[in-house]
Amino acid sequence: MNSEIRKLKEITYAKYQKQQQSFQRLIVEENRLRQELERLKSQLAASRLSEHNLQLEAIGADVLWQGWVGRKTAELNLKLVQILAIKEHHLAQVRQAYG
Repeated sequence: MNSEIRKLKEITYAKYQKQQQSFQRLIVEENRLRQELERLKSQLAASRLSEHNLQLEAIGADVLWQGWVGRKTAELNLKLVQILAIKEHHLAQVRQAYG
């Protein structure tokens, strides 16, 4: 009986570890996306304050740049929302594996 309990504990712990590793990968991806969004935000703010911006405005490149930043931000936000939804699902699985 005692060996069966030990085996059950080992299986439970292995399942928990698997779920935990999967959850950690999601957290790493979430942090990467948040950092990328922050970097884009900083670059956009810096470009607006730059003297080089006057030259970009003269040829219309600032509009292209701002458009690209907007599209990239939307893309990253969409990926972040997907990761957060998956993370919520995995959190429930981790709790169940732990319980």
